[in-house]
Amino acid sequence: TMTVSALLALSTNYLAFHEPRPSLYGLSQLAYGYEGCDSEGLDRVMGEAFLAMRRDLLAYACNFGKGYIETSPQVTFLAPIILRLALRSKFIHLIRHPAEVVRSGMSRRWFSGHKADSTRIYPRKDTPERANWEEYGAFEKNVWLWAETNRWIYRFMQTVSKEDKLTVRAEELFSGDEKTIESLYGFIGSSIPPWNKMQRILRSRLNVQRDNTFPHATEWPQELRASLVKIAGETAAVFGYDCRHIGSSFRT
Repeated sequence: TMTVSALLALSTNYLAFHEPRPSLYGLSQLAYGYEGCDSEGLDRVMGEAFLAMRRDLLAYACNFGKGYIETSPQVTFLAPIILRLALRSKFIHLIRHPAEVVRSGMSRRWFSGHKADSTRIYPRKDTPERANWEEYGAFEKNVWLWAETNRWIYRFMQTVSKEDKLTVRAEELFSGDEKTIESLYGFIGSSIPPWNKMQRILRSRLNVQRDNTFPHATEWPQELRASLVKIAGETAAVFGYDCRHIGSSFRT
């Protein structure tokens, strides 16, 4: 998301921010947990909380006559609330191969004592995943996190008009695929910046993880591959990823 923010910041029509403060992770987690509750009042509270934490940045962009872009997983589960606030919002779903996301999460010790574990989503009550949660290891929990997050996003995107949503595969964006980049800038109604500036950002590999301590998926034992297919395979296939055959094309 830092790379996406840097690319979109090249547009003269927008101000782009990556994970601005204050953090919305806790609020996003609450929004996921309370989804489905029939409470108009709760929606209003969530909406006001979001605006309270972003009002200054929104006003700052407005004062310059520019649109506001925020790239961060922390707003994921707030998307329906943002949509209902009628802020003329557009939504970009940036998705990455589950094996690479899980590898990153394992290397960062997600669900293994990471300081942000308390703000991650967890399976809802009365779901099979909740019943088995204590039996899951960190690997299975990371796979579930990828699968549930992207299942949730997919369902949400069905509620958004065609012109206001875009799904981008990270592998295509980071490789500098011209059609992907053109669709990204076309989606926000901006002209394409000079290619040399974009290439400089893409070559920088912003926020890339330098200390991947967890093996690449091509080196995983069969039981880990089987868990990936079982938990995330169906969702991955929706986005064109085949978890049954993990090749070197996803090596970082």
